[in-house]
Amino acid sequence: MLSTIKNNFHEFWVFALYFITATTFTAGLNIVHTKYILATDLSTPIFIVPTIAGIIFGYLAARIRLQGYRVNDFSDWKVFTKYILFACLVTSGLNVVHTEVVLNERLSAELFIAPLIAGVFFGYLLARIKTLNNRLLKLATTDMLTQLCNRMQFDNYLTQEIEKVKRYGGTFSVIYFDIDNFKQINDQYGHQSGDKVLSSLASHIETIKRKSDIFARYGGDEFIILAPSTNLESAEQQAKLLKDSIEKLQIDDLPKLSCSFGVTEFNEQHHNNKVLINVVDQALYAAKNSGRDTVVAT
Repeated sequence: MLSTIKNNFHEFWVFALYFITATTFTAGLNIVHTKYILATDLSTPIFIVPTIAGIIFGYLAARIRLQGYRVNDFSDWKVFTKYILFACLVTSGLNVVHTEVVLNERLSAELFIAPLIAGVFFGYLLARIKTLNNRLLKLATTDMLTQLCNRMQFDNYLTQEIEKVKRYGGTFSVIYFDIDNFKQINDQYGHQSGDKVLSSLASHIETIKRKSDIFARYGGDEFIILAPSTNLESAEQQAKLLKDSIEKLQIDDLPKLSCSFGVTEFNEQHHNNKVLINVVDQALYAAKNSGRDTVVAT
């Protein structure tokens, strides 16, 4: 309870600080714009638009501050360019309304100096929010070591595929596999070598799998493939091709790899993710018990 109150109090003061700072900033720009560029006396209506802009800027800046965003580089320059141009158009449009309707003044090139500055600032904040959302989405859906989709994202894809097949018909299969004796690699060669094996294997499978397949790291040394429009026989054949290809893979000076595969096809009894994953997990378990480096389809 006390922690919640402290967090709310902190957030209140962050928003208050940024509201005041941004409103002061836009009001200052407005004074320079009106008094020195337009050579017009200041009045209350002149501060309506700048105050609204200041509230918007302050809110966005406070949200960014609370989310702990840091800009490391401008690799997302296209996003920044798009949002800055958009914001400049908006602030320029507001400036036209502000000048002609509120101030009843004629437009000139000098009148757009302050609005364009505000537009750049506004667009920059929007772009930061957009790139932050993109980064958070990637963190939430991507396995950082292999750059494959993670378990949560795969489960989302699997749910969508189940619902699609239930509604429109068709079929799909799931291929579940892991690396044989992976613990020995970690114990004998170290965890860095183990990570190298996982990332190299993921990259290798990514290059040879079908484009329509969804490939994910499901946990530890376990990987999983969702093969749309694929029956059990075709999926089993695909798993055997993957197994043979993995056996030819050489990663640095490490021993050759082998993998065990479980394969299953969706049917009416596999009515949800949990049941389907349990079936294919049992198939993988059977492959392990039969001596590893094999494919078991069920």
